[in-house]
Amino acid sequence: MMTIIAPGHAVLVRWNILVNVTECTEHFVGYDENLQLGRMSTAIIKFDSENGQGSTYSGSTYQTLGEPGHIHMDAQYVLDRVLASRNIEYEWKYPKGGRDE
Repeated sequence: MMTIIAPGHAVLVRWNILVNVTECTEHFVGYDENLQLGRMSTAIIKFDSENGQGSTYSGSTYQTLGEPGHIHMDAQYVLDRVLASRNIEYEWKYPKGGRDE
């Protein structure tokens, strides 16, 4: 089951940035340690990769921990559900993106 999460502060681990090529947007995808859930953000409006902090269109703020790469399986579940009914082309911003093997 997916949950719509109100804007807030997320701390993401096992994360990456999905580049929606079709809509020209970028989205955080990872595991939110605060809520202990996989999460996909609305469009990123600002991201400082030096300190791992960003904000999104919905007003949420994100702190990324660790290096980007393979995403958590709960985040993959969310991503699969979000994209299931949409015909978009996407890629990962950072190498090793996608499913955590």
